[in-house]
Amino acid sequence: MDIALIGDGILAKRFYDIIDSKKNDILRSNNIYIKYILVDGFKECLINSYNLTKNFEDIISDNDIKVVIETTDSKHSYDYIRRSLEAGKNVITSSIYAISHFYNKLEELAINMHTGLYIEASIASGIPIISNLINMSNERINVIKASLDGTFNYALSYMQDYHVKYNNALGHLYNEGIIDFSKPLGLEMIDKMAILSIVCFKTFIDVNNISYSTANFTDELIEVANLLNYKVKFLGISSFNNDKISIDIAPMLIKDDALFSNIKGNHNIIKFEYENNNTNILAFDDNIENKTKALISDLIYVISNNKFRPIIKNNYNTVIDNYEKNRYLIKLKPYNEFNQIERQIGNFIISNYMSKDEINNLKDKFEICVRIVE
Repeated sequence: MDIALIGDGILAKRFYDIIDSKKNDILRSNNIYIKYILVDGFKECLINSYNLTKNFEDIISDNDIKVVIETTDSKHSYDYIRRSLEAGKNVITSSIYAISHFYNKLEELAINMHTGLYIEASIASGIPIISNLINMSNERINVIKASLDGTFNYALSYMQDYHVKYNNALGHLYNEGIIDFSKPLGLEMIDKMAILSIVCFKTFIDVNNISYSTANFTDELIEVANLLNYKVKFLGISSFNNDKISIDIAPMLIKDDALFSNIKGNHNIIKFEYENNNTNILAFDDNIENKTKALISDLIYVISNNKFRPIIKNNYNTVIDNYEKNRYLIKLKPYNEFNQIERQIGNFIISNYMSKDEINNLKDKFEICVRIVE
């Protein structure tokens, strides 16, 4: 089977090496051949092959190419995926942005063109998270709690383990090559939580209605959290309630002995909470090796003549607040009053249980406001 590879980065190189090695029995028995590799420039490309091209039309116009592997996650990803589907080709992608923002349109296109769109690598767990979730039909997920941004949590762990200030922690991690300041810390979590929510709740997610914040984070917050035996972690929580989806992404307080309290490095954790009170926990590292495994897993699924399984079946609204109530650790601005107090700790208070809407209505009074995860 002839396939095409889009991308010339580390992920594309790792995928190419596995195909070229012919060590996988299934891939070898199906004569998988990368006919074209779309790159930006020949000199900068990490892949040494005679099949490089800078012309996307070579791929689109070749009827022998049945599968396109898209690895760029760039501003062109959506067009690469869309046009490949329009040309009747199956698409396997690691793109996070294109899938989180346009999955509904791309899935509909895949159905209409009798092709398939496979997105396991957009989560990059190395295990078939998305395939397993799609197969689940009897158990409804009510809540997803996830740490999918190792970089931000790496900084938080470093601060709390070595008792250093936030800016000092960022400086150290930058010098070690762990943090890249080319994009805001934690921003990728919006897209990853959207994709997880699309798959779990089988509905499109409006990313514009995802609540996202890093502004509440301060050195003083870390100190108070330590006094209360909490850790501060950057988490995403997606909740289903009354046919509405609410997604909250922010630094949150976690008990010292809780599941998410010891997240470090690029380690990710996802906890699924079901309607029947069962839970399921997945832990994995977000790295190139696991992204590559996800691409290969999807490719094996396609060449084994399995049918594309659409995800979206529901039409739930994405809302800022679904009226779930939580407690918050709050520091008031000077000369402001607040009467929803459960407990006071120095300049901070722990609120009674309140909804996001109630908190948002009072946010002008707060200097710091952080959700407490029970």
